Amino acid sequence: MVKTNASKYWHFRYTYQGRAARMSLGVYPHISLQEARERAAECRNLLKQGTNPGAKRRDDKLR
Repeated sequence: MVKTNASKYWHFRYTYQGRAARMSLGVYPHISLQEARERAAECRNLLKQGTNPGAKRRDDKLR
């Protein structure tokens, strides 16, 4: 995603319990395409396990 101020972000779009959501995977070019793909794969694995990756990230930050 490219913002109006020309900053670029990797995002992961997903649906959890019927609701669309989006989470940031990092800032380009600090995060490479390969690393963004790895992070997206981790998020997909969490979804397969029935876990909301966005909620998990928030919980991890609180700990």
